[in-house]
Amino acid sequence: MQRQRLVSEAMRSPRSLLLTWVIVICYFMTGPYHCMASQKKTSCSVQDGRADCSHLSLNATPQNLPRNITSLDMSHNRLVGISPESLSPYNGLLHLDVSYNSITKLDVRLCQTLPQLQTLIIEHNEVHLLKKDDLSHCTSLTRLNMASNRLKLQGEPFSSLKNLQFLDVSTNKLPSAKLSSQPQLPSLVNLNLAFNDFSTLEKDDFSFLNHSPFLRVLNLSTLPLKKLEPGCLDPISGLHTLIMDGSNMDSQVISKLCLELSGTSIETLSLQKKNLITTVRPEVFKTPMRNLSLLVMDKNPFDCTCESILWFVRWLNNTNVTRLPNLRDQYTCNTPRAYFNQSVMDFDTLSCKDMTPFQALYVLSSTVVLMLMVTALVVRFHGWRIQFYWNILINRTLGFSDASVEEGREFEYDAYIIHAEEDSRWVERMMVPLENERCRFCLQDRDGVPGMPLLESIVDNMKMSRKILFVVTESLLKDPWCRRFKAHHALNEVIEASRDSVVLVFLQDVHDYKLSRSLFLRRGMLRSRCILDWHCHKERVPAFHQKLLIALGMTNRLKE
Repeated sequence: MQRQRLVSEAMRSPRSLLLTWVIVICYFMTGPYHCMASQKKTSCSVQDGRADCSHLSLNATPQNLPRNITSLDMSHNRLVGISPESLSPYNGLLHLDVSYNSITKLDVRLCQTLPQLQTLIIEHNEVHLLKKDDLSHCTSLTRLNMASNRLKLQGEPFSSLKNLQFLDVSTNKLPSAKLSSQPQLPSLVNLNLAFNDFSTLEKDDFSFLNHSPFLRVLNLSTLPLKKLEPGCLDPISGLHTLIMDGSNMDSQVISKLCLELSGTSIETLSLQKKNLITTVRPEVFKTPMRNLSLLVMDKNPFDCTCESILWFVRWLNNTNVTRLPNLRDQYTCNTPRAYFNQSVMDFDTLSCKDMTPFQALYVLSSTVVLMLMVTALVVRFHGWRIQFYWNILINRTLGFSDASVEEGREFEYDAYIIHAEEDSRWVERMMVPLENERCRFCLQDRDGVPGMPLLESIVDNMKMSRKILFVVTESLLKDPWCRRFKAHHALNEVIEASRDSVVLVFLQDVHDYKLSRSLFLRRGMLRSRCILDWHCHKERVPAFHQKLLIALGMTNRLKE
């Protein structure tokens, strides 16, 4: 009878015929109680001091609720603000939920009206600016959820929240993890910074948590992290749980993360989904995994090879402390093909037992390569220094000259110096001080015989000099006197006397083509010790002097 009466009442209703049939079908399929419960909610419900006014399309807080309620749920409505006046009848509220509305700002009087408020949930609203005064009176808050608001922080909005334990500012496009420039939030236990836009954790980002000794949980999921500065986790070294799911970090960032975690009290680490972890090696993960009680690394594309996963599989088989949920089902291999889509626990560790000879060969070959690289770099950048000390060692034993005593007695000068007039100061400053009883240079301006024709004097002085030294610069190549007479006569003297007596000192980098065209000389025509390059560095001057003396002391006899 009850069923027939409900059906007849539905049929007599002037409402839509479609609604009638929906109720009839619902009644016969699920029974009267479930069918009546599916009807749209039309008013607030109150139970045990909790008022639920959600999903009612309300524009303001109802005023007909019991005055002694401690919890009010106004989520999923059409609120554009939180009016302190409308909440004044309920000044004993401890929990307020206004999520999923269109609230644009917080009223500074909110917590003055609700002095005992402990929980404030404002997620999924349109609060774009949070100022210092907005929460200045909310000293009793222990839980604050402001996720999905695109927040911009101005000043120190959280500085008054001495008792806050849970703070959620995820999905707000925050450009930095640094929520404040001064230490605050001394009671904070859980901080959620997930789904924001910062890609770097700087050293002082968490400095505002220096005085937060109770912080245990940090959520940094789905962040585009590309860089972690050294010491970025030092202010939160007491951290127990770190959640970084879906952060798409590469191996270098993960390596730096594990290095930073080694200085914390981490017990739970979650790196699941899209972190592209393919390799789990001891040098990266061993230290942070040492004290873990819970590890979540599932849904990553593991590379199941001896180099990448052997240590991890052995660690999984031996650990009795760390718990890994869904180990058998969610920790699967992506490569190689032989293990594709199989559990990492199926990896055969015995196949890696013969790696010792290869590891030894790898170490040996790496050492050889490194030694060759170091040797090449030393020779490249300090070769002149090595040659300098080697020459000292050799010449202290054998002397600077390989010329015979008789060969030296034939000449009055050790070298005739040919240089451009622009290079006279360099010759006076660098060459003349080397003269002593064992070494003497011929400078045409100084040693020419007065009254003798210049051409005749040049010819005689070259014949009396054992070596002919060219100070090569661009100016020398352009000097017509040096090019047309001195250089030609010097070469004739060398050819006629069958002497190997030319020494080139390059003050500038002159190409062989120019040298050959102007002076009819090439570097390849001379012995390497007779070609010297001048370096302006003060510490290399002694080495240059020593090379010069060696070049001047070499024999003039041509090799047969």
